[in-house]
Amino acid sequence: MICINGDHNHPFNPDQLEAKLLRDKIKERIISETTSITRIYDEEVAKANLSKGAVAVLPTVVEYRSNMSKARRKNTPVIP
Repeated sequence: MICINGDHNHPFNPDQLEAKLLRDKIKERIISETTSITRIYDEEVAKANLSKGAVAVLPTVVEYRSNMSKARRKNTPVIP
């Protein structure tokens, strides 16, 4: 498989795909639930049974928390 992005293409990396699918799943849960981001991250990583390469590519919970907090705030109504 080849990943194509405009004129840029390169061989497909299965570890990056595995990590991206997990990140997408975590993001969906963070947006739809009120559980803490750290707990959701830990639960999903434990269930995922990732390869060593995917674990190396996956961002840490500290790196992930900042971006996901912003995504959660966009969907949360403002308290008057």
